[in-house]
Amino acid sequence: MHFLRICYHTRSRSSFSKIAATSSIMKTIQVYQELKQKVRFFYQKLNLSKYEKTKGRKLAISILDTITLSIYRQASARATKKSLWNDFQKILNCSYKTLVVNMNKYAVLCLQILQCIFLSNRKNSHLIKHTDSTDIPVCLNKNAKYHQTMKTISSSEWYLCS
Repeated sequence: MHFLRICYHTRSRSSFSKIAATSSIMKTIQVYQELKQKVRFFYQKLNLSKYEKTKGRKLAISILDTITLSIYRQASARATKKSLWNDFQKILNCSYKTLVVNMNKYAVLCLQILQCIFLSNRKNSHLIKHTDSTDIPVCLNKNAKYHQTMKTISSSEWYLCS
């Protein structure tokens, strides 16, 4: 923060915004690198290197990077693959189409690694769990006894219906 304050006073506002944008990209890359270490561990344990091409042209994005980017996209709650590509465009050195094709192609491998991550997190989870208690509007009170999905519950616990 002190570094940013010094830069702000010595440089123009436009260069300050560039420094702030650079620091946010660096944080993004740091989170990406931490996730990549976890993915690399499971990638080696599951022996997914057998899916790599041994002959022909080399892939523009490695399978490891593709899986990491796919998981990172979901973890950072990005709406589109385009926003992910915009952030990592200079690092990837490939087209948007190449990224999307690889993400779709290796989605099954990504699911395998996610499953392993979930299982390892389950073993290391805390005793106290947090759940979402948001009310879900199911039906009107007047229609509660005719609701197909909640028919058995709505007769005894009508408060589930809004």
